[in-house]
Amino acid sequence: MCIVALYASFVRQLMWQDREGELPPDPPTEMIAENRWLAQRYGVWVFLGDPVAGGRMDINDHTAQLVEDLAEDALALGCESELRRTLRIVRDGAGADRQLDHYRLRRLQGDEECQALHSVVELMVSETDKSCGAASDR
Repeated sequence: MCIVALYASFVRQLMWQDREGELPPDPPTEMIAENRWLAQRYGVWVFLGDPVAGGRMDINDHTAQLVEDLAEDALALGCESELRRTLRIVRDGAGADRQLDHYRLRRLQGDEECQALHSVVELMVSETDKSCGAASDR
């Protein structure tokens, strides 16, 4: 839902900017390719190229600025809490990060591969149960 909120808010903002004739210039293709590679390589620890100011920008700062820039659009779409979740994902990692950490920890604690994988599945089920319970409480 976080990605959907981010995407929808971005589209709404760009549509508005297009109507007003205020679309920003496209960043250089080389910077897009480099940022994509850096993000794939370093994940939430990446420093991205900044097409506006030049130099590099920490992903935390970049995400905070993006959320701030898209806040009005997210509010209009009713997805501001989903958009803000991007900040938590960048700060704490995504579910895949927790799953990998859990797997590695179980292996270090002596679990066989199958046992460690089974434990990851149990973690996912537990997190899903908590998440579904929290959603039904709303």
